[in-house]
Formats: sequence, structure tokens, C-alpha cells
Amino acid sequence: MPGGLVCSLIGDLDLDTCPQARMALWRAIESWPEVVCVDMREVTFCGSAGLNVLLGARALAEQEGVPLAVIAPSPQVERLLEVIDAQRLFLIYPHYELAVDDLGSF
Repeated sequence: MPGGLVCSLIGDLDLDTCPQARMALWRAIESWPEVVCVDMREVTFCGSAGLNVLLGARALAEQEGVPLAVIAPSPQVERLLEVIDAQRLFLIYPHYELAVDDLGSF
């Protein structure tokens, strides 16, 4: 299926909300778009459960051959990604247009 998808995550990514986030990301990846952009600009909290969702999505995307990009991480998420040296793990872009230019097209 040509094109890409943007999944916007909003609010807290914690034990209570991660199952819904995981399901949304898995469905997006398994629809085989050219690229999946995970918009995190409105994420107010991302703990270890949220990080595990992102890592799982990355693994599934790699397995399915679908590029996965993290878009506009909020300051809290950006700090977490810096701590784990995420630029080695995730493609991080300030907005989806750059991700699409690099990875696919909408």
C-alpha cells in the first residue's frame, strides 16, 4: 500500500496507556505503508513502558521492512531519548516532511 502513516501519541505513555499505543503502532506497521511516523510532540510522560513500546515498534517495523521515524519528540521524550543514546536506535526528525523526504512519500 503506497503512502505513509502518522501515529500521534498524546499524553502519558505509561503502563495504563501503552497497550493502546502498542496496538495503534502495530496496526500502522502491519498495513505496510512506505513509512510510519510516530509523532511525539504531545507526549507529556514516557517511562520504561513507553520506551518498550517504541523499541517493540522498531523491531516490528524492521521485521516488516517498514521505515519507522520518531517525529518532534516533546522535551521530556527528547531527554529520555538522549539518555539512552536513541539516535543509534531511532530515526528522529523535527517534522514528518523531513522523514517523508528521507524515507518515503505520502
